[in-house]
Amino acid sequence: MAFRWNLASSLSLSIRTKILLVLVAVVVPAIVLYLVLAARVSFNDKTLLIYELNQSGVRTLGDSVESRLIRVIDKLKAIAKSPAQAQAWVSEDSEILRLKKFDSKSSQVV
Repeated sequence: MAFRWNLASSLSLSIRTKILLVLVAVVVPAIVLYLVLAARVSFNDKTLLIYELNQSGVRTLGDSVESRLIRVIDKLKAIAKSPAQAQAWVSEDSEILRLKKFDSKSSQVV
């Protein structure tokens, strides 16, 4: 007589156990998938937050540099219109350290 191993006869589970196994087989992967997706969304949100904070910092710094350059350009335009007062304005202003005149005909700094 040959030995036959029958899985159905050796595992006689009650209907209650079978329902429990099916529910566990559905719920556990769903929970794992939910946790994986939540971790991924959280990581992406933190990454975007860091990029947005850096972008706003760079934008603020750029605006500050732009306004400072506009101020200096306006002062230099005023100095160019009245060269007689140039030395007085340069000595009063901390943003302009030195002012020299460039002669385009001789290509030298005067």
